[in-house]
Amino acid sequence: MARVVVETVLPHSAPVVWQRIAAFADIAHWHPLIGASRLRAGDDQTAPGCIRELTTIDGRTLTERLASYDAQAMVLVYEFVEHPFPVTDYQATMRVLADSDGHDRQCVVQWTADFEPCSGDGSTERDFFAGQVFTPGLIALDNVLAQPAMPHTVPSTHTAAQ
Repeated sequence: MARVVVETVLPHSAPVVWQRIAAFADIAHWHPLIGASRLRAGDDQTAPGCIRELTTIDGRTLTERLASYDAQAMVLVYEFVEHPFPVTDYQATMRVLADSDGHDRQCVVQWTADFEPCSGDGSTERDFFAGQVFTPGLIALDNVLAQPAMPHTVPSTHTAAQ
């Protein structure tokens, strides 16, 4: 079994970060490699067993199942169902840990995965998931959360006089 671990401190409160991560179907809203994501019809994105379908920006498709979800502990676990990677028994965990100083100005995000490589010791796959999936995803999550909220604007219903 191979394991990949990426951990980073984000300058955002744990509840704010968890809100984005916990929206299991909305990963395309923050992960730069995911072009589209959706839940299968009728699924509740916090219910273990729900399935998300992903399309990467280069057109590959993946299907992932939510294995467990704990809003209080801010942890979700998901596993590959269908994917193009040379691994089996892939299971990943995303965990958000509140700032230990009690001010909740930052948090730690841990993204880990365990899997069986189809060949070799898994170092190539471990490097890929850490360097090409998890790290860019967490950097992008930080960037999305750092953006000021866009005010809601209502389109004008009149046109300018000529």
